[in-house]
Amino acid sequence: MVSMPTLLTRLKDVDNYLSRQHSSVRSALFERLICQAFAALLHLPFFDARHDDSTQPYRVTWFGTERPPAKTPRGPDGRALAHGFCLGIEATRKTTPKQWSQEFNECLEHAHYIAQQTGKEPQNVYSVLVTTTVHVRTFRAARAQNERNDHKIVLMEVETLRKALETASMAFTMRHLEVRELVRNLLGCLADASSVDSFRKRTRAYMPTWETKVLKLELSAALAVKSYEAMIRVGRKHVAVSEILTSLTRDNAIDMYLRRIDEPLGISVIARSLKQESLGAVVGKLPDDEELFCPVPLADFRSRCQRRLRAVEDAHGGN
Repeated sequence: MVSMPTLLTRLKDVDNYLSRQHSSVRSALFERLICQAFAALLHLPFFDARHDDSTQPYRVTWFGTERPPAKTPRGPDGRALAHGFCLGIEATRKTTPKQWSQEFNECLEHAHYIAQQTGKEPQNVYSVLVTTTVHVRTFRAARAQNERNDHKIVLMEVETLRKALETASMAFTMRHLEVRELVRNLLGCLADASSVDSFRKRTRAYMPTWETKVLKLELSAALAVKSYEAMIRVGRKHVAVSEILTSLTRDNAIDMYLRRIDEPLGISVIARSLKQESLGAVVGKLPDDEELFCPVPLADFRSRCQRRLRAVEDAHGGN
């Protein structure tokens, strides 16, 4: 699987990435890139058609093949089997009216095909058409289609996908529920828009709202893990919260995370996250009442995670 930083770089400048590839394989590699991005967004394993693993109930599959040579699929470009819903993935670099005439009808047909293959109800299957720029005819067709039919077509420009992936890279424990919320709200942006420009503006205005919600939900986990890393680097059994704070203030990832949600970094929030996520235990205090933390042993943390998982599985009858 391609690393998250590499995916973000390629999505930021798709033309530059593809220009280094032979023209005969650019379409296939673009489709593969988009499917890889959805796999990273959902934190799911990624497969191509040749190596697809049907024993994995949750996965993203690109229905093309990489070598030799790269080929685009005849049916859907890709499919994401997520928790509670399924995404049919279509990707095109066409920006002319051909985007509508050659891609739209196939997008709709593939949505029906995926619904039949997975046995999911229409409300749990979304067909996502990813483009560099949505054409006005595609916008009009998708908007009209969604008003009349249960199978919904989600329009997503590459930049929107990149921003969502950037959020997922920071909030690494993000639930699939948040991705589904993103998809539903993109449908809302499309339904409420009077023009393709209006759709684009609504989408751009919505993305920071979605990102802020996701990052705030995952703040405790993200900050606790970073604080845990800082304690391990110190290498002592007891670490003062102020030492962790000093380390995190130099962490660009934490700085970006907190700036996105306009939250300050302080001793209290670090201590709270370590306690909430059970990654640090208070073992004493300094004379000024500053708490000293000990990183929990990895084996202990793993055991508690496994016990928690078993308890949740038992709640579902062991399934």
